[in-house]
Amino acid sequence: RLVLRAPAGEALPGHTAGAHVRVQGTLPGGGQDWRHYSLINTQPVAGATAAPTHYEIAVRREDEGRGGSRFMHGLQVGDTLQIEAPKNDFPLQAGAGPVLLVAGGIGITPLLSMAAELRAASRPVRLVYAGRSRALLAFLPQLQALLGDALQVHTDDEAGAALDVAALLDGCAPTESLYMCGPKPMLDAVLAAAHARGWPPGRVHFELF
Repeated sequence: RLVLRAPAGEALPGHTAGAHVRVQGTLPGGGQDWRHYSLINTQPVAGATAAPTHYEIAVRREDEGRGGSRFMHGLQVGDTLQIEAPKNDFPLQAGAGPVLLVAGGIGITPLLSMAAELRAASRPVRLVYAGRSRALLAFLPQLQALLGDALQVHTDDEAGAALDVAALLDGCAPTESLYMCGPKPMLDAVLAAAHARGWPPGRVHFELF
């Protein structure tokens, strides 16, 4: 978890749930590259991210990756980063209908912000958070405080199986929209199940981390 502030402490550009920033990092060979990180908001308050004093992101360390996450994990308080203004390619659609959020692993980051924004708008929301084990699930205390009984946690080691996608979709209300973020196999499974059930494309929104 990293908290980013402007050098002089001024307000940062606003953003909405689902937005991300691009962060420039240094790779092991010395080259520069950019990485995308979803912006996190846990406060169910209207306008909480309109002119924030800080950005919050979370980075899962991937030791076998190209080095971007290792660079981020090596940052110290006071270090300076080059970032771009927030951009949102995964926005919540306007409306009053119920929303189901489905997160896999570190894909929770944009959906946590969505849950807070939906709570602030008093819009019905529930969240299914899946991973291999609870030790790999970030932000559980914040999610429990925010959602209470509207949070369902699935871990493969406790359930003895992967998330039952068919049962998940069969349990959705006819007017419920679905937003999901996670690894490609999970997204592929949900999209295939939604297509098999004749769901219109506009009902399912997704982002691949």
